[in-house]
Amino acid sequence: PTPAPAPMPPKAARAKSVAKASDVLAAAKARAKGKAKAKAKAKAEASSSADEVPKEEPKEEPKEEPKQEHVPVEGKCKVRYNHYNQDFPIVDGRLKWEDVDEEYCISFVFKGQYSIKIVGPDGAAVSGPFVPADIEGPIIFEGLTPDAEHKLEVEEDPELAKGPRTAYVAASSSNLIKRGDESGMGEDSASCSCLYGNPCASAYSCKDWNNRFEVAKKNGWKGF
Repeated sequence: PTPAPAPMPPKAARAKSVAKASDVLAAAKARAKGKAKAKAKAKAEASSSADEVPKEEPKEEPKEEPKQEHVPVEGKCKVRYNHYNQDFPIVDGRLKWEDVDEEYCISFVFKGQYSIKIVGPDGAAVSGPFVPADIEGPIIFEGLTPDAEHKLEVEEDPELAKGPRTAYVAASSSNLIKRGDESGMGEDSASCSCLYGNPCASAYSCKDWNNRFEVAKKNGWKGF
């Protein structure tokens, strides 16, 4: 005989069973979706970190030490020219040419492209030569030693040295002249010291007062 079919579960039991199956499926889908999101997030972070360039921390610049204020070293040195040997002020071993020229009147005696230089105590050139005619600004000699004796050397313009020179001769004693009243004799023209290599100090007896330095120079004067 044919077995009787199994009895059907109650309707409520069947509904509960179907509900449990759907919950399991929904949970499985949720887990799969969460894993996919996590995987996509991890991939995006890995790609982002690979593209990022690590930022370097700013380096601290070394601090500059405060500069010490320079204190000028003032002093004096001697500068000899011919038989003159005067003291001149120097600052940090620097000497102004205008101070020397004012004392020795070099620019008054020499003309054209004459040159000047300072020689040290050991005979070696310290500063120069300079050609004043070619320099517009102030001339500064450098490297001088305080309390030491230096020497000024002046070279005449070569072109002027080649030029013609006027010879001056002393007048004879017969060229006596009277000056002032008739009771006494004044100075005669022979007393012009320019003719003996020494510029006159007074126009009274000078034969060529306006050119006394040049006349004295041509008769052996070396300048101040």
